[in-house]
Amino acid sequence: MRAWVAGWARSRDLPSAEEVAAGVLRTPVGAPGRDVELLVLDADRHPRRTDVAAQASWDERDPWVTVPTADPGRVADRLAEHGLATATVPEWLMTRSLAPSPRTPLPPGYAATTRRPGPHRVEVEVDAPDGSPAAWGQVGLDGAVAVPDRIATSGAHRRRGLGSAVMTLLGDAALGSGADRGVLVASDEGRRLYLTLGWEVVGAVVVARRR
Repeated sequence: MRAWVAGWARSRDLPSAEEVAAGVLRTPVGAPGRDVELLVLDADRHPRRTDVAAQASWDERDPWVTVPTADPGRVADRLAEHGLATATVPEWLMTRSLAPSPRTPLPPGYAATTRRPGPHRVEVEVDAPDGSPAAWGQVGLDGAVAVPDRIATSGAHRRRGLGSAVMTLLGDAALGSGADRGVLVASDEGRRLYLTLGWEVVGAVVVARRR
């Protein structure tokens, strides 16, 4: 998870995470409804860290508490004891080697643009035949680790393999930048896509907010 939070911060131009307590990382996000992210490391072996992060969240404005775990139900119950609410379905920590990368070509008529707005981020946008944005995504780069982020497809263009094509292009860019392993946190819907691309589930990720 240290690798994920480092690459995720690179992707979103955020400050590096600060360890505010043993095994609890704090990242200023500054987004509406998500001003601060508190990430708990190795929560299953050190359950008190979840309590520490939950208690610290009450001193923050619009905090998210993020806990990777093999037992999401137990973690959700523990967070609820501190007045935090979690989603019914957890998110998922996933990883894979970037080489060899699955190849998914763009459908006929679609065109992709790859941009590098900074040394640690690559962006991909796929345009439809009429020139409108059809799919997009980006990857944060932190040494040998690449973190795909904000992968999305416009509703009118789904089920055409565009998400897979974006992941192919991002994987190529990450490999070309010296990364050899990808790490991401996926929604339940995203998990289904990434499994078909060779990603493996490491564990669940529980995300909590104040009620």
